[in-house]
Amino acid sequence: MQQGCTLHAMTSRLLVLVLLVLAACAGGCTPSPAKTCERIADIDARSKGAAKSPKDVARCLDVMGPLKQQEEAKYACLAKCVGSADDMAGLSRCDDSCNTKGIAAPVAAAAPAEAPGAPAAGGGAGGGCRDACKRTLDACMGGCGDEVQCHEKCNAAYTKCGVDCVH
Repeated sequence: MQQGCTLHAMTSRLLVLVLLVLAACAGGCTPSPAKTCERIADIDARSKGAAKSPKDVARCLDVMGPLKQQEEAKYACLAKCVGSADDMAGLSRCDDSCNTKGIAAPVAAAAPAEAPGAPAAGGGAGGGCRDACKRTLDACMGGCGDEVQCHEKCNAAYTKCGVDCVH
């Protein structure tokens, strides 16, 4: 009989723990930057009829990581919205509703799929800013050769530029 009481007590504690976790996420847990970027890269790849690129995910993380740290409310809004977006138009709507100025599609804005001078994929109010960041990154990287430290400086400047586009 005592063993049944111990099992019941353990089951009750487990149930309480599960309920606490569910209560903590009742408003919806915010997806991680990695999950958000995977989703954006999936949508972008589908829109181009291409495979998802790890480089696109990495570029996205360079923007989403700092955004989450510096603008947590904007990031939370964007991450949750991206989770329900189905296409590039949906990502643009996320930018509009979260006031993130074109950052929901950093993968598309950074990917070299468009012809030179074409508007940024995803459009929206931050497209010009994102395009300028990409042009600056390309110019910076072009002057680096194989120097790793130079590439790191270029990527850091690109990340800062992307975050500045949000403000």
